[in-house]
Amino acid sequence: LRVDPLSVEIGFGLISLVDPGQGGDFLQRVKIIRRQMAQEIGIVVPPVHVVDNLRLNSHEYSILLRGTQIVKGELLQQHLLKRLLRNLRACLRVHAGKHGDSLK
Repeated sequence: LRVDPLSVEIGFGLISLVDPGQGGDFLQRVKIIRRQMAQEIGIVVPPVHVVDNLRLNSHEYSILLRGTQIVKGELLQQHLLKRLLRNLRACLRVHAGKHGDSLK
């Protein structure tokens, strides 16, 4: 069983934020955050695996580090996507500060 170093699970109602075919730019934003993290703190963050999870409520998301949930939230409006991205960035910073480059 393979466990992703970092993943984001999303409820069905958030798929449009991730799917470029529906105008979603979440994946592009995550790429930008990964690049910024590498420049700011010198740690290359592995790709973030994004997957839908039918066990989550429609607008819920969960951020997992090596399969362990570290943040769970709910986005009721599309503009709140910034909250998810802030949470993701904060999780990466905290983990990088504690574990150095162990995200590889």
